[in-house]
Amino acid sequence: AAKARVKEPFPRIMTKADNEKLRGTHIKTAKRELLDAEQELHMIQELNKGEPSEAARDAQAKVNHIQNILNWLICAEDNELIPRTWGELLLADLPVVKLDVV
Repeated sequence: AAKARVKEPFPRIMTKADNEKLRGTHIKTAKRELLDAEQELHMIQELNKGEPSEAARDAQAKVNHIQNILNWLICAEDNELIPRTWGELLLADLPVVKLDVV
């Protein structure tokens, strides 16, 4: 329409403390999910007696994905936007992050 005002979405405003709290919550969830995924992978490997299978590949991919999320959360900068829910974080297209373990 002529002379219609263009609406802009509300900006997401979070304090630094809220962002850190959300990040800490996601790190705890990621550690718990990683432990569950690793247990599932070991169970599948034991059932298949070490033979490669599609279920084992899927479980390994899940472990790798959750490990990447955890690494990204640990390496994220203080001002970086973190998804509000764990589901959004699972579906987010995150860069691959590898931590140097000494």
